[in-house]
Amino acid sequence: MNIRNLDLNLLLVFEALLNERSVTRAARRLGRTQSAVSAALKRLREAVSDPVFIRTGHGVVPTQRAIAIGDAVVRALADLRGALDAGVEFEPASSTRRFTVEMYEETAIALLPSLFATLRKAAPQVSVHVLPLETREPSIALGTGAVDLAVGPFTSIGSVYERVLLARPQYVIVARRGHPVIRASRRPSLSAYTKCAHVLVSPRGRPIGVVDRVLAERGESRMTFVTASWSAAMLAVQESDLILTTPAWAAKAFAPFTDHVVAPVPLDLPVADISMLWHRRSSSDRGLAWLRERMKEAFLRSQSK
Repeated sequence: MNIRNLDLNLLLVFEALLNERSVTRAARRLGRTQSAVSAALKRLREAVSDPVFIRTGHGVVPTQRAIAIGDAVVRALADLRGALDAGVEFEPASSTRRFTVEMYEETAIALLPSLFATLRKAAPQVSVHVLPLETREPSIALGTGAVDLAVGPFTSIGSVYERVLLARPQYVIVARRGHPVIRASRRPSLSAYTKCAHVLVSPRGRPIGVVDRVLAERGESRMTFVTASWSAAMLAVQESDLILTTPAWAAKAFAPFTDHVVAPVPLDLPVADISMLWHRRSSSDRGLAWLRERMKEAFLRSQSK
């Protein structure tokens, strides 16, 4: 392959397909038509003398050649973006930039309504693409630059990331008003708590959460229903005697939409600080710095209502 003749746009298509594993989603991400992405993929195959991506019934999968060069290509594009953005002025009112952010659903419910309202006024052409956060470790996409910012309870971040504290959650029990066991502001006994049926929010479907681990240390357990959706969990609580253990700020953000009560948890649960995380290569990105400030303001406003 002669790199001198390689169109940079082909690498952008490669990156999008590597992250999305779908021509349709890659086209949407790039703001192009599916036919344009398919045509670019054809040119990319010719340039590297490899199929690069194989079509399946569920999208596309990378070939071994694509996997071998993937990290290097994505890192190079991320470094190029960082170099181009470094020190560049950011004008919110005229910018057409799109930011990509990862966060949990409960964080999005608390933060996005106020954030989006601010963006519509201060930066009407700026958009934010929110992706689900599925791990407490920085994602590959954040490391490669495909994601600009992540918000979550990160346990280990490494030296290549920077972060700022957004919230220090206090866990509470959420139950429907009139629940036979849980009363507003009253701490139930541990026995009463464990006898209740619980709903566990697990983005990756794992049947064990922080509550289960703490209970196991005490020789206790609980019955759980598992869902990947925090909103579904809150609605299930409204329609049943299920209870949910969740950060107090998340329960407060959902209060306008449900009639629930909150009560203290009869366990000492480890605090998992909610932080905003970004790669050090973006330290001089003034647009991202502006967005972080707006996100902090939006979160504070959501908690003051």
